[in-house]
Amino acid sequence: MFQLVFSNPMELFDRVPVTEGLGAPWRFLLLLSVPVFLIMALVFFFVGMGIMFAALDQVGKGDHKAIAAIMPVIFGAIVLLMPLFSFLGMVIGGAFNHFFLWMWGGLRPGVGTSQSIRAYGYASAFIQIGGLIPYLGILIQLAGLVVIGMGLARMHRTDTWRGICAVLTPIFLCCCCGLLAAISIPAFIAARH
Repeated sequence: MFQLVFSNPMELFDRVPVTEGLGAPWRFLLLLSVPVFLIMALVFFFVGMGIMFAALDQVGKGDHKAIAAIMPVIFGAIVLLMPLFSFLGMVIGGAFNHFFLWMWGGLRPGVGTSQSIRAYGYASAFIQIGGLIPYLGILIQLAGLVVIGMGLARMHRTDTWRGICAVLTPIFLCCCCGLLAAISIPAFIAARH
């Protein structure tokens, strides 16, 4: 799969079976997410320990024992729930891509939402691993979105531009909403005075 994603990503999406469930892409996403999980576990561990030591330092100044005891538990629970979060991200991201592909007129009869979720799961596994590379991670994630769009187009047997537009539409909408908020909030504050 690594060879295909770098040499011929369209063939990778041709090989994704149409009738299988969501287990295979989720297992693949989990497999490639192990480095991300380990890095997040280390970050949570160090942050949790820092908060715990800071709270223990403040024990004489107030009731901070509960914070010191609960922070490692919270961070441990977050690390244990990361596989569930990756599954939910795969399902929600794939469903959004399916919806926007529908908006761009790229859906074909017989190919359902599960195909979009599978495409998103396989491609986002590579994006997560590539996102760890310093300085290049953001470029890899942007290129990965284009690969997801190409995969959607291939799996739904539609035009490639429709798949790419479907994947980039949410980002465009978020940028427009952010720009609108950046303009309207100061104008609203100025209008009140």
